[in-house]
Amino acid sequence: MPLIENIELEVIKSKIQELNFANMVGGKLASKKDDYLNHTDIKIEIGIDLKGIKKIRRNDLEANENYHWVELKNTAGYDGWLYAGNNKYIAFETRNWVAIVDKERIKEIVNTRLIKQEATTPIPYHIYKRQGREDSLTLIPTLDLFAVASQIIQKPKYQY
Repeated sequence: MPLIENIELEVIKSKIQELNFANMVGGKLASKKDDYLNHTDIKIEIGIDLKGIKKIRRNDLEANENYHWVELKNTAGYDGWLYAGNNKYIAFETRNWVAIVDKERIKEIVNTRLIKQEATTPIPYHIYKRQGREDSLTLIPTLDLFAVASQIIQKPKYQY
């Protein structure tokens, strides 16, 4: 077999290997331009769900950055955002920071710390259900989420 054909065969094998890997990680092959200029073989799109600062109770005067709600079941009784959707990461916002947390790490926290006892008032790691709704939530201290964060990003300081 001539040398040029062997080289072409190796390129094809390499591209098949890249395509198989891209499919395995949920990505796609990058363009020739990206490959050549940016040394990128595979592009991966990652979804992130941002959870803002919320009040603990509706009648609270201010939002509380020290705790975040985690939705186990939604208002229709189906899987909440912790178990539904394709997002790999959840971003938790505080006034000055955003913690990017792998959803699997949040599931680990919930699975190991959740007290399967319903509470009528919001208590960390207890199941909380709102009257007249099918949802199921739990309250997690923000520090616990920051402790398992993949990345913590400082928010820019705005000047007015």
